[in-house]
Amino acid sequence: MFPPVLFPDGVMDMKNVFGSTAIAKILKVAFHGPKSLEGGRAGGKSNAKTWDVTMNTPGSLAWGAVVAVFLVSPDEEFPHDGKGAKSGLKYFDLFRNYKKILIMKADKKQVKEIYKIFDRYIFSSRKTIQAVIAGQEDHYNEEVEQAMAKMDIFSDEDDIELVGTDGVDILEEEARDNITNAPVMKTKKGQSGKGKSAEVATGSTEIGTTTTKRTHRTK
Repeated sequence: MFPPVLFPDGVMDMKNVFGSTAIAKILKVAFHGPKSLEGGRAGGKSNAKTWDVTMNTPGSLAWGAVVAVFLVSPDEEFPHDGKGAKSGLKYFDLFRNYKKILIMKADKKQVKEIYKIFDRYIFSSRKTIQAVIAGQEDHYNEEVEQAMAKMDIFSDEDDIELVGTDGVDILEEEARDNITNAPVMKTKKGQSGKGKSAEVATGSTEIGTTTTKRTHRTK
């Protein structure tokens, strides 16, 4: 239920869940388009302006987290029934439980810090998270590193019951292992038979539809 992609630097520590830059970038693309990651502007009117959105909500953060999980899963399409064909993941249950956590922990200082950082990055002109430059690794600036390090969404005494649609404890579902161990990248020969193309676990998301496909390829 909580794969590495949801944590800063992929380090699975429940104190920092939902603090991943992957989620912030997914939301920025959804609201402002792919060019926004490089400091550019979306062609035409952005979704943020169309929808009159100026801040994140528990729903948007939960959605971004589910998309991040989907992108590193072996599933090729976002399912209409909410269950991954290959991974067996119940995406609807993930969304519902992620949103539940964010709502129940809304008053926690660390959750408020996530909103503050993400809102500034997504809806402000100030670059608090550096854009990805070709050939370079993603990295936080000092301000974001310090803020993420202080997060503590789950304390040791927290006990939130998260269940799936069938009433089974979602943490015990087999799908958790499927996503944790899922391959992030697969390669196959190009049509010419020379070299290989890599299908990376990033890509475009069709906003406002029920189907999402990973289409980004590098050669």
